[in-house]
Amino acid sequence: MDFSREAERARSYLDLGPQDIRVIRQIRPLIVSHEDEIIQGVLNSLLSDQEAVSVVKESGLSAERAIALFKSVIRLTLSGDFGGEHAKRVFVVGAAHLRVGVGHRLMTLNAGAFAREVARVLGEAGMCEAIVPALKAIFWTLSIITESYLEAERRSLREASGLRPELVERLKRAKAREIYDEFRAVGRTELV
Repeated sequence: MDFSREAERARSYLDLGPQDIRVIRQIRPLIVSHEDEIIQGVLNSLLSDQEAVSVVKESGLSAERAIALFKSVIRLTLSGDFGGEHAKRVFVVGAAHLRVGVGHRLMTLNAGAFAREVARVLGEAGMCEAIVPALKAIFWTLSIITESYLEAERRSLREASGLRPELVERLKRAKAREIYDEFRAVGRTELV
């Protein structure tokens, strides 16, 4: 995997530029000083979802370890240069989450809760101009984590089925079309 390419692709797509990175470095001390309340907000969301609670229980993580991991993700999101080495560290974090059963949906929801809490802290501090750069950093991180999930999926499917990745992609698109047609019809029925 070319981590530099993935990092650049996400940076370019999100328009995460040098000025944004400067802002992220400037807000890091504020966010770190509020990380306990940010984590509490994310944990409140997590604990309100039965599936998330089940994943945490199955993983065997203690509350202390989970909090320490949240802190490390906050710090990793707000540090680094958003280049290849940074992407590699984030990629490993994604693989570690997937390894203990944190699926893509839960990871996405956690990123959303994290974004909500960071935006709240920045807004309360009167730093609204820093919200967009912070959100870019969070979504850059989520993009790289998602890539680790997709890589695990690609390897699993290749090993389990022996199918080429291109064929697997065509099969996924065909199934997505079936799902789309099924639910589009249901939606029309309910709207009439």
